[in-house]
This record gives sequence, structure tokens and C-alpha cells, in this order.
Amino acid sequence: MNESIQKRIRSFLIAEDIRHIVVAVSGGSDSVCLLHNLAMLKKELSLDITAAHLDHMIRGQESLDDAMAVESLCKKLAVPCETEHIDVPAYKKEHGISSMEDAARIVRYDFLKKVADRHQAVVATGHNADDNIETVLMHIIRGCGPTGLIGLKIKSCVKTTCGQVIVIRPLLNVSKSEINAYCQDNDLPVRQDSTNDDIEYTRNRIRKELIPLLESYNPNFKDSVIRLAESSAEQQSFIEGRSKQLSLMIEEDNGDILMDRDRFGLLQDYEKKLLITKAIDTILGHHQDIEKKHLDEMVELEKGGSGRKIHLPNGLEWSIEYKTVRLSWQKNEPSFSVFSSTPLETSGRTIYPAGVIDAEICGIRDVDIQNDNRHAYIDASLLSNPYIRSKLPGDAFIPFGADAEIKVARFLMNRHLSKAEREKVFLLCNGDDIVWVIGNRIDDRYKITGRTKTVLCLSAIY
Repeated sequence: MNESIQKRIRSFLIAEDIRHIVVAVSGGSDSVCLLHNLAMLKKELSLDITAAHLDHMIRGQESLDDAMAVESLCKKLAVPCETEHIDVPAYKKEHGISSMEDAARIVRYDFLKKVADRHQAVVATGHNADDNIETVLMHIIRGCGPTGLIGLKIKSCVKTTCGQVIVIRPLLNVSKSEINAYCQDNDLPVRQDSTNDDIEYTRNRIRKELIPLLESYNPNFKDSVIRLAESSAEQQSFIEGRSKQLSLMIEEDNGDILMDRDRFGLLQDYEKKLLITKAIDTILGHHQDIEKKHLDEMVELEKGGSGRKIHLPNGLEWSIEYKTVRLSWQKNEPSFSVFSSTPLETSGRTIYPAGVIDAEICGIRDVDIQNDNRHAYIDASLLSNPYIRSKLPGDAFIPFGADAEIKVARFLMNRHLSKAEREKVFLLCNGDDIVWVIGNRIDDRYKITGRTKTVLCLSAIY
């Protein structure tokens, strides 16, 4: 069994060419098994390993004992360990987070992200096959589409309040029983988290009550869920591949998207919707505000006669011609030579000369971070009367991640924007401060921090 687990981990690391790893170690059997295996492979694969342990300060002395146990194990395995103590209950209260699970996860991944950044590494967690079964069930209970049935992925990007971090789960195909047996066979010290027995937590209730109930109907229920997750992942991979194939049908014509109507008509409705979504992404860079009802309407319109058209969100127009279907972006190019200032609607949509800003104020736990230039996330408590204005000579700000001020004009030139592109850039301001060079970078002074309770979530359409 020892060789079986290690073989699977070795194969994964070699296939992904991973060398620098921060291992999240709680002290439980999963993370201890993972850490021990990685330590055994360290020399063979030239791994650079660092253990990271977070004391959530939820269980008093028990938490402190966990930290000491992890540090002791790391010393024995000659693996450096970074430990931090964060009061999660206080964080939960301060940020108005309803679930202790959610608060702990936010704090934990922020911590792992910071450690990973210092070591230029990926994060490895001890999630196993049983964890994935629980995750799939949680997704079903909360309501999900086909992608939710995939559950956890062996490698993914996880969003944190301070950016994304790559997370690998080398034990995802290993059962909990295998892990426990491995720890016992190797006489590894394992800590027991008393909160794992608390059925107030949704995941615990699924593990301790729901799964045993479902197994009474089907003793092989866990295997069934694993097969469901695997087949869902295969289907999603096929869908993504098919979407790329369909995109070859897209032709550009002076900013419009054209598709041969005969070829389009031969596709299944689901394929048509994939292709339309890809076309919208090509024009706008996103398909925000395009709902299922819009896609259904576009598909049905094509089945009728030529000469018909419909207008869609974000200035899009879908028209049916004799030999082609056309997607156009009806955007009027304004003049930016006249100074303009527009108050920002912090809960809704603001139209300004160069585009549109959608804004929403969210609690820190509700933020779904999108890492692209169209989105910005601002500490809402720092704003008074934000507004959008044209650039002025001498404008300067401190770009996110920097520690010195730079002129906006120089910043945009450094980004190699053309003169026409620079002219279209507007600024979100707060008093005399520049908060966001829209579509480019926020000011570092307005970023989300550990003290942030509410976030102004901004999305630009231009």
C-alpha cells in the first residue's frame, strides 16, 4: 500500500513537472500522509518542500498541541515549517461571515497563498477521494450544473482575497481507508480534530449522516459518486474541446462575427449555444449578462427566415442573413477630448463616455474574484463619494503591488497601449485620489486587506 500511494504521487508530480511545493499540514492523517510521502520523494525528484500550518484558534489548547505536533514531525522529516496563529472566530465576527467553515477557509487559503508566494511554489493539500465524494454531494444539495458534478480537481486555481494560488491534490484518488492504513503502517503521529465530529458543520453532517444513509440503499454508493465525478470531468473536457473546434467556424468582418448559416444550422442546439458563447467572448472578452433565455432566443431566431434580428445586452445584435448569421457590437465611439465627470452608482450601473461600470457592494465572504483587467475589488469603507472622470495632466497613483507613485500617463505607456487606447482610459476617483485606472490597475491604498469587511466589486464594459 505504501508503494501504491507513493507511486501515484510520483507519477503526478513528474507529469506536471512540479518541484516547489508548500504542503498544507493540519496534523490530521491526510496531510501527514501527504507530507511523509513528499519527504520520501524529496531527494529522488529534487523537491523543494515547505510545510505550512495554520492555527485557526478555534479549539484552544488542542489547536496549540496540533501546531507543536506538526512542527515536531517536520523537524523529524527535515522539512522547514511555517506556522501562523489567526483568530478565525474573531475574523468571522468582524467580517460578518455566517459560517465558521467559510471564515476558516478564507483565512486558511490567504495564509497558504502568502507562503506559496514567498517560495514561488504551488500549494499541496491532503484532499482525498472521500473528500471529493462529500464535495460533489454538497454541490448537488446547494444546486449545481454539470461542472459541479466534477467536484474537486487534482490541480486547480483557487481564488483568495489576495489573488489566485495553484493548488494540487495528489491524494485525490486515494481513499481515506488507504490513508489511515498508511499512517498506521508507518507509525506516523496523527492528530484528531474534535470539530470533525460536530454535525453543525455541513460537511460533517454529510459524512456522518447522509453518506451512511445513502449507503444503506447502495453499499457501493461511494464508488458510484466517484464514477459520476470522473465521467463528468471527461464530458466537460469533451465539451471544452468541442467548443474549440466549433470556434473554427468563426470569421471576423470589421469587428463583426460571421458564421456560415448552412453549417450553423447543422449543429445541435447545444453546440450552437457553445458557438454563440464563443463568438460573444471573441467580441467582448466575456459573456456577462448573456443568460440562457438569450441563447435560446438566438437559436430559435436562426431557425426562421432571414432578415430578422434581436438586440442583446452590452450592445450586441444578432441578425440572420441569407447565407450567414452575424453577431455585431453596436458601439458608438464617443469623443474623449472634452473633460467628463460622472458620479459612480455603487449599487447598479454607471454609464460614462468610454463604457459602463457595473458595481455591487458585497461582504468579504461573498466576493467571487475574477482576475482580469475588467474587474476591480475595492475596500468599500475607504470610499466616500466615488466618481469617474477623464484623465488630467499630472495624474498619479500607486499601482497595486507597488510602493511608489507613478504618473498615469507613464504607467499607460509602460503597458504599451496605443495613443487611441490611452485616450479611452478613464479614472475612478475618490476625492483627490485615483482609486482605479479603469481596465488597468487599482491604487494599492484601496486594495482588500485582512481588515476589509465590505468590498466594492466593479466590472467594466467598454
